Amino acid sequence: MKTNLFKVREKKEKKIVIEEEKYKNPLILFFIRHKSFILMSIGLLLLCIILISVGLAFSLFGSSSDFDITYIEGDEIIQPNPDVDDEDVMEELTGVGTEGVVVLVDRFMTSDGDIITYFSDGVSIVVEADGTIYKVYPTSSGEYGVDRNGNYLDDAVRGRVTSRSETLEGNTIITYYSDGSAQVEHNGVIIYVRDSDNIERESNFSEVIPSGVSIESNNSNINGFSVIEFSDGTYLIISGDNKYIVNRNTEVSVSDNDVSYDRYNSFGTIDETQLDDGNTITYFEDGSAVIKDIDGKYIYVNKSGDIVVKDNKIYEIITNDRGDSTYSKRCPDGNVITYYDNGAAVITDVGGNKSYVEDSGDIIYNSSGNISSVLDDVSSVISSGKMETGESVTNFDNGKSEIINSDGSSYIIDSTDIKLVEDSDSNDEEEPNDDVGDDDPGNGNGTGGGTIDTSGIYVSDAENTYNYSMSIETTTFIIRNKDSATREFRIVIEEVDDYSRYNTSRLEPRFVKFQAVIGGEYVAPTSLDSNVWNDSDGSVNYVIYDGVVRARSTVSVNLSLYVDYAPLDNSYQDKGFIGTIKVYLIADDE
Repeated sequence: MKTNLFKVREKKEKKIVIEEEKYKNPLILFFIRHKSFILMSIGLLLLCIILISVGLAFSLFGSSSDFDITYIEGDEIIQPNPDVDDEDVMEELTGVGTEGVVVLVDRFMTSDGDIITYFSDGVSIVVEADGTIYKVYPTSSGEYGVDRNGNYLDDAVRGRVTSRSETLEGNTIITYYSDGSAQVEHNGVIIYVRDSDNIERESNFSEVIPSGVSIESNNSNINGFSVIEFSDGTYLIISGDNKYIVNRNTEVSVSDNDVSYDRYNSFGTIDETQLDDGNTITYFEDGSAVIKDIDGKYIYVNKSGDIVVKDNKIYEIITNDRGDSTYSKRCPDGNVITYYDNGAAVITDVGGNKSYVEDSGDIIYNSSGNISSVLDDVSSVISSGKMETGESVTNFDNGKSEIINSDGSSYIIDSTDIKLVEDSDSNDEEEPNDDVGDDDPGNGNGTGGGTIDTSGIYVSDAENTYNYSMSIETTTFIIRNKDSATREFRIVIEEVDDYSRYNTSRLEPRFVKFQAVIGGEYVAPTSLDSNVWNDSDGSVNYVIYDGVVRARSTVSVNLSLYVDYAPLDNSYQDKGFIGTIKVYLIADDE
């Protein structure tokens, strides 16, 4: 068979020169003819090999990110409610929430030209000299993740963000960050908003919902009065030691030498507290509050119950489902208006009929001191009764309930958080309301026998990070109790029973240590095998922490695991410890 290849070497007019190539091997000739296809196939094969190798390497190097929540009732494990939506509690890695507002603690420039801003929840914003921006979370011990010299702490979580700024009317600057947060600044007043979608604005900044946080927009001194106007239209009037909040829906007249406002639509001070961080919080009769910072600037909070103070310092301003009564006002016509620190009010007329006003600022008084109008959001009573502990209850059609204590004080909670005593006319035995919670964490819906109600407990997805330089695995997540009763929980690590699946052999847990910060409580470095517990399936669990999560509160968990290398030699280098973090909700056996 002829195997030589002939190619056109030269083509001229009326003449074609053909040249014979010197290949006689048919295999070589095949490669020459199909070399493009062959080279492409080889390249794709190499790429696949590389990708598979890298994927396998990462799967072996990292640890399992599986996380689940189970519940204990005696020796029985009840699987979690499939209807629980973890999005309700998705929060930042270090326990810092994704909602709410925090206030400025300090802003300074380092010797390298970096600008660092500290906020009250421990978050820092660093703008480096080259324009790079980092959002830095607090460390597990609560320290700022970057020090005053601009050095990032080893265990601090930080992320690079970009920003864009917008200047509104009145010279208010809003800086939007790529993670969805924002910073609002006006004349030295700075607040940090975790979710910029909560900013209410038109041509100018108004407030941050739902807590109703607004900032000082104008401050003037007139005839011995200090007049502070906030961005949402509310006024603070200071005359000597007296301070008044004026309803933003009423008029305040300010001239060069006079200020006038309606005394029936203004509210005086009920309390004032000086905090260790230099801030002063003044609480007012209508349930609102004003924060005065160390620079003398003012921030208004419509719902003072949303201000969270930790260690006598402002931590955050975040929505709170409960509202406590702050002040009751009796009008000349006999109507009584009770104000709450969740921004609401309850109107009780002379006949004892009640109505719930979502925003107490919608209640307007006339010159006689009686209610002239209620602008919006009025809810009616749908039922009333008594709680099992004896307090009077009024349920409104917006899902809120007013509870009257024996001392005359009152509070607002969601209607689903209460249980009423059955009507005395009923011939049936008392049965619990399936739509409400129960104050006994061990009795679930109150039927006895240790049945546990899981509807109020949520656990966020666990987030694992690995510090390669220090060989520390850190896991963070949130436990939230939206129920009206305190719940007990246990955090464990359940060891896997088949190490061969991970292509490794077992490292004894006595060589593994953990430390943690759980709900603000520090757990010192501890050997993993110091508290061993076998569940009802016989699985080996290593107990990390036993604790409680209070009603309508959250517990943040920051757990670090590492190998104690001191007692190890080279014979252990191919061994590892693998386990799954589990949270157990403990039911009462009675």
